[in-house]
Amino acid sequence: MKPTIRLLTIVLLYGCAATAALGQYQLYDGTTLVATITVANTPTSPPATSPVTWTFTVTNNLAAGNISRFQFYLRDGVVADLNNFSPDTDDPATGWDAVPTTGPPDYLAWSTTHVASMIVPAGSQAFSVETDRRGGALVRAEAQSGATVGRGVVLSPADPPVYQAYPYPGDADPAYMQGLDQGYDGEDGDSITSVPGILAFDPGTDDLGVINWINFTDPCADPDTYDWEGTELEKVRPEMGEEGGDGVCDWPERTITQTDPPEPPTNPGIRYWWPLMYEPVGTTWTIDVDWSDGVSSYTSTWTYTVDVTIESLRDLVELYHELPFGTDQVPLISDEVLYWGTPAEEFTDLNHDGDHDPIEPFLDRNLNGVYDEEVVGIYDMLDNAADALAAFDYEEAIGWLEDFEEMIGDRCIGESPAFPTPTGPDTGIAETADNPACCILVDDAEFLLVEILGLL
Repeated sequence: MKPTIRLLTIVLLYGCAATAALGQYQLYDGTTLVATITVANTPTSPPATSPVTWTFTVTNNLAAGNISRFQFYLRDGVVADLNNFSPDTDDPATGWDAVPTTGPPDYLAWSTTHVASMIVPAGSQAFSVETDRRGGALVRAEAQSGATVGRGVVLSPADPPVYQAYPYPGDADPAYMQGLDQGYDGEDGDSITSVPGILAFDPGTDDLGVINWINFTDPCADPDTYDWEGTELEKVRPEMGEEGGDGVCDWPERTITQTDPPEPPTNPGIRYWWPLMYEPVGTTWTIDVDWSDGVSSYTSTWTYTVDVTIESLRDLVELYHELPFGTDQVPLISDEVLYWGTPAEEFTDLNHDGDHDPIEPFLDRNLNGVYDEEVVGIYDMLDNAADALAAFDYEEAIGWLEDFEEMIGDRCIGESPAFPTPTGPDTGIAETADNPACCILVDDAEFLLVEILGLL
């Protein structure tokens, strides 16, 4: 994989499911209904780094046979850890015991086993799964009774979050010139730390290699009887900025509809590749695939939504500090003091209290070339906000995000700096029709502020 992209190919891997009712999903072993999953709570877009919890109930639908094992899968977003599982007794001899197990690629899976507790026919068992806030979604499950295993999708594929930027793992091939040159001291750290998010679709093909969107249908569809009838994609970009405004950051709502017919012309009418770094939060792609199995007709619907977290916003700030603004080859965030701040040992007057003038520190240097006021860089502001959220200190997090938004709001520039100085009044953050980096950062910060304010 090249270091400048992160490919998110969304493909349903295996298993089968049917939707019984809103919030209910069925696990089948072939044609045998083994269990029903009733979802009580499915958090989406959690605003903080604190853990989030899914709650659901497993009901045994077998006429005979106790369910003795339940397995569930978490789609791995950026970080996914199982913090807590209930009811987990840590001892299969006394009740349900959750242990990590092997799942499909990019999934984290846990299996529950027990001796003393079973789900009897028509009986139910409530479960809760607590994960950290970047764990993606609870997506798959299995329920077993003896040799009978019901498999299926616990949550429908709707609303998986995608992000404008993702962290780069930092283990690139040296050919990509990773590392910061430290002269005779060698390399220290990575120059590429973030990559643009990309939403990419792999629609799937038939045996002859002809696109038929089978990857986006019920995974139990039999390729021998599967008949694709057509696909529609609708992309909705929400309004950004002020309604009726005429500025660079005033984007009207826009809806794009594309279709992919099964008959000629064979050129696909749907774009499969969508860069995300300038997509506003809340932008959605909805895919409707119409198909039949020779008996009944179905529509499989998938929805992907641009989300923002403190972590993804920090990834985006890093990305904008890496990518060039025009042909001058300065970054989209061209002011190094704005990005990094200033080292504490250089200050002559350490008086930053969060109520600073965001412009003054960039213009006010004494004769020794040091700043008369502490400058906290926007990267550290997001670090501080993340730390506050992890400690459930929402007011502190809001303060740092407000500082962040105020700082960047006064540093938007409409032209690439004529001379590549590292700081100064001509540097800042790109804000043009082609490079609306400043607009996206302000919009993301506003979104997070609203989300976190809702927790107070």
